[in-house]
Amino acid sequence: MTSGWTWHTGAESTDSLQESSKTMKKLGIAGIITSGLIAAVVGLAGPAAADYSHHDWVYDIQSHPTVPHVDTSVHQSR
Repeated sequence: MTSGWTWHTGAESTDSLQESSKTMKKLGIAGIITSGLIAAVVGLAGPAAADYSHHDWVYDIQSHPTVPHVDTSVHQSR
């Protein structure tokens, strides 16, 4: 039974080692891209989740003035 893993003993051809190197580079690049996308999703999820409560908080801490209502209708004088 073979596992598919091979040990490099130095007797392999350079083509085999170059192919192995290309495969590892592809995996490395895919890993970097994947980790970047995950970081972007996690980084953008925080501000999006805080959006609603932040607006409520800003509204609550602002002053809300109350002014008297003045009757501006014209009255007939006698």
